[in-house]
Amino acid sequence: MPEEKARLDVIDEGLAFAGLKLPLDFITYHTRAKLCAQLDAVSVTCCWSQVFGPVPSPVEHDAYLVQFLRDQQDCRAWYLYLRPGESFIVQSYHLHEYVDPDKTGYEPEVAVKDLAAQIYWCAPTFESFAYRCWLESILWRVLNKWGVSREMTSEERDYLRHYELRVGDSHSDKRGGAGALR
Repeated sequence: MPEEKARLDVIDEGLAFAGLKLPLDFITYHTRAKLCAQLDAVSVTCCWSQVFGPVPSPVEHDAYLVQFLRDQQDCRAWYLYLRPGESFIVQSYHLHEYVDPDKTGYEPEVAVKDLAAQIYWCAPTFESFAYRCWLESILWRVLNKWGVSREMTSEERDYLRHYELRVGDSHSDKRGGAGALR
């Protein structure tokens, strides 16, 4: 996938001046033919890959965003959030109003001073996000008998059991949620 590698090289060059670089798991996913379309292929909400950036974070100095996934109706977009010393995955409905080049000239619904509360932490790494997104899409298909006629695997049952244990536990949410960009 030389064209994807070239595109990611341009993004990495754009990040280099800030001392940042794309994480290896992000590069590996987007440059391997057997991997790069997996999230698109399993999505039950018509999500599709669209990599662009880097763009400066509108809520934090020295942080940058690289969009990599969006849903069909632009209700949500997922971004690699890079800041000195770390990167992680976030999602937001309103963030695209500030960083998407297709939205230039639109009046944002949320003021930039309130935007950080509308950006939600999703995963500590791209790999963990991709795995969870893929597995949850597969689970939805299995549970709803949508193009899949099999029982859940032990790995899938274990994954769901992990969430069953958290229902009602108000102290279990370690993700950061709203305002995770502290």
